[in-house]
Amino acid sequence: MGNDTDTEQIRRARNGEVEIAYQTFGAAGGEPLLLEVMRMLSSPNHPFDEAWARSAAELSHARAPRDRGTTQGHLAAGRASIGLYRRLGEVTAPVLILHGADDPLARVSGACAMARRLPGARLQVFAAMGHVVPRHLWPAIADAVAAHAGVGA
Repeated sequence: MGNDTDTEQIRRARNGEVEIAYQTFGAAGGEPLLLEVMRMLSSPNHPFDEAWARSAAELSHARAPRDRGTTQGHLAAGRASIGLYRRLGEVTAPVLILHGADDPLARVSGACAMARRLPGARLQVFAAMGHVVPRHLWPAIADAVAAHAGVGA
């Protein structure tokens, strides 16, 4: 990241302008782009694990270099989910909602609304977690899922 313009473009990507970030880094900049997206989606209230994020970005890019169609499909799925939200009351399976208190993409209020619409749902909000699940919370999240599933209880 060289200048304030790059930083501003990344901030805009956080608000859904993914193509601006793509134009900033270009197709060859897949790993730096992924690293910056992970930084944006992480909690500002916990140190960013750059070594882990860089490793994850390298692995992700090696598996599947950036495909604009994937991004567009992800965004379309988000828009399509609005209709499904109305049907949450029909779900009969037990639901555990795990959410980051610092998630820049999905507000906690949205997770609370979802929990209210799902009969018997349990919501667990993790402090110092954004949209990216930080390593320090992996054990707590695994424990929450295991407890919900009745494993090891």
